[in-house]
Amino acid sequence: MSPIQELAMSHGDARAMLREAGGFIGNTYQRRELTDAQSLETAELLARQNARHSGWLQRRQRPRLFIGYLPIADEMGHHYLGAALKGDSKAKASLDWGWAIIERWSQEIAKLISRRDHLILTADHGMAPTYKAVNVNEILRRAGLADQAVHVYNSVLFNTTDFKEGTVADREALRTRVQQALADTRDPEPVFTAFFTPEQHGAQYGIGGPAGSDLYFDMRVGYTVRDVPGELFPTVEREGGNHGFRPDREDMLAVLFAAGPRIQAGARWGRLKSIDVAPLVCAVLGIDPPKHSVGKSPLARTR
Repeated sequence: MSPIQELAMSHGDARAMLREAGGFIGNTYQRRELTDAQSLETAELLARQNARHSGWLQRRQRPRLFIGYLPIADEMGHHYLGAALKGDSKAKASLDWGWAIIERWSQEIAKLISRRDHLILTADHGMAPTYKAVNVNEILRRAGLADQAVHVYNSVLFNTTDFKEGTVADREALRTRVQQALADTRDPEPVFTAFFTPEQHGAQYGIGGPAGSDLYFDMRVGYTVRDVPGELFPTVEREGGNHGFRPDREDMLAVLFAAGPRIQAGARWGRLKSIDVAPLVCAVLGIDPPKHSVGKSPLARTR
């Protein structure tokens, strides 16, 4: 059973839920001593308890809006996608097992709603197969930029004078040097395929801002970032999958299914953005979207 402090309930008795619906666990692949089969059985337990807790909360709270989350799809992709796409039968079987778990969970969640309710199932990202890794911080170190910039996920943050004790005054000059160092990295083909800045691409990709980085990048399909001191191309532990790449890449697209009285059966909306999900939820609730929302619901708002 995961620690009780992982539950956050503004009202209600978390201990009562554990007594009546059973314990819960966090992500399933945190223990390396488990075999794949044991991990997948643990994923089954996670999905079962997630559905049981959702049902318990639905009955006790009767919320107008219920938001839930299941981590299994992300875990399946991280661990098995790359090997499965290369034809590894064991990895493919494990991935198929994971999708079956998710399908069963979806069926259990669908049982919780009435004919008057809406159900929206979505994901926050896709998953790309990764077979090789590159060390961005090592690239910066070899270019003499380690004290001026640092890798942060799939981006680079500069140590500008905006920060306490920051040393970089010319952001554009450093950006040119960093981008060139990344663009020159080959294995033997170029590893980094595109670059994005908050100034030019902020509105398109939602990057930048006070907590954002200074230069973002996309990579050749098959590569991920792994920071191992001293190694330019570290060995990947598993031919799995990763995300965080350019969000409009085909392999980064997520899924969205919706059903309910305001949803036309069999309709297709075309490509949406993640920022469109909140306005969609507001539309089926018949309320205005958040004040600063920039996404657009595919439905015309009705009351």
